[in-house]
Amino acid sequence: RGLERRKFVLENQALLAHLQEQNRALEQFNLSLEKQVEARTAELRQAQAQLMQAARMATVGKFAEGIAHEINKPLTLLLGNAKLVLQRSEFDQTIRLYMTEVVKSAERIAHIVRTFLDFAEPARLLHQPTDVNLVVEKVIELVTPKLAGTQIQLITTLDPRLPQVLGNSNQLQYAFLNIALNGIEAQSPKGGQLSIVTRTGR
Repeated sequence: RGLERRKFVLENQALLAHLQEQNRALEQFNLSLEKQVEARTAELRQAQAQLMQAARMATVGKFAEGIAHEINKPLTLLLGNAKLVLQRSEFDQTIRLYMTEVVKSAERIAHIVRTFLDFAEPARLLHQPTDVNLVVEKVIELVTPKLAGTQIQLITTLDPRLPQVLGNSNQLQYAFLNIALNGIEAQSPKGGQLSIVTRTGR
């Protein structure tokens, strides 16, 4: 009877050890599962944020496109009439000088409108070699009118040796424009400097 009792105790100990081992394995599985759920949740949140950002960019793009087209209609008429005045010889020099300034200003606005239309194109996720300096120059053209009448000085230093990067020009322009506008807003109305610099890594 003593042997049977000892055998019974040993069997219980073995069963207990097995249950403890299974419990540890289950805890490890639960921990691994929690980490996987957390990782997948983070991925889903990131994907959702990217979708929301894409939707916002599409909305801004459509808005910019509508504004650009509304500006372009009367601008084309204005520019055409101003050029016709310059082609006619019966107007005196003062009027011709005024019309020359009108043409210059209208052509600058037309260039900004074209930039808006480029920006309003659907943002394809296609990444291709992109000239960052060219993107920055477009951003500078868009923010320069906003600096008029402020005490903010615009300083630009663009490195001509800057290599092309693999990216999406519309998305880069959107990001750079936001940064520049935030910089302007942060310094208004007290004034300051808005420095836009591109350079290669050291």
